[in-house]
Amino acid sequence: MEKTRDRRIQKTRQALQEALLELIQEKELSRVTVKELVERANVNRKTFYNHYSDVYGVLDDMENELIGKLAGRICRLSPVEFAHSPNLLMHEVMKEFQENERIYTILISAGDQSHLLSKVVAEEKKILRGIYRGDPGGHDQWEDYFLNFFASGAMAVFETWYHSERRVPIDDISDFFDAMSKIYNKELFVIQGERGTSPGGGT
Repeated sequence: MEKTRDRRIQKTRQALQEALLELIQEKELSRVTVKELVERANVNRKTFYNHYSDVYGVLDDMENELIGKLAGRICRLSPVEFAHSPNLLMHEVMKEFQENERIYTILISAGDQSHLLSKVVAEEKKILRGIYRGDPGGHDQWEDYFLNFFASGAMAVFETWYHSERRVPIDDISDFFDAMSKIYNKELFVIQGERGTSPGGGT
């Protein structure tokens, strides 16, 4: 009985999410009403309010599901793997995009109506912080600088690639990001070895 109920809940949420994806291709999210959404999803209004308080809740749920899938990919990276191949992070981001391209494309196209990319950056930083804190030689005072640079840089590269109509092959983007991040990573380890110094070499 519990499994049947869970499947029913999942089916309802999927129907609402799919309906929302269709609607935000037709109009701005702020103009989508609960009435339109439940009619498109063939879900009654009471059922909707059993799961969500408003339309934005459906969007948030959809974004969080995507973030969960991405996290499942990148949280397996070890400090050693990441130190030697920083492009693994970008590779997993790009792979996840490919596997859920339609949803990502619609949500990214929604612009400020969606917080998907900022959530991706926050999740990357959280996972990378866990990776580096699992490394006895972590980055100490430079950790936040590194994580902000790396996670935000990864998304900046992704957005540039996305908005340039994805002309560059994904593998080439991954290799480019690998080269850039290794340069920074190398400098960071030099800084780390000079405890107490600034990036410019001063005290």
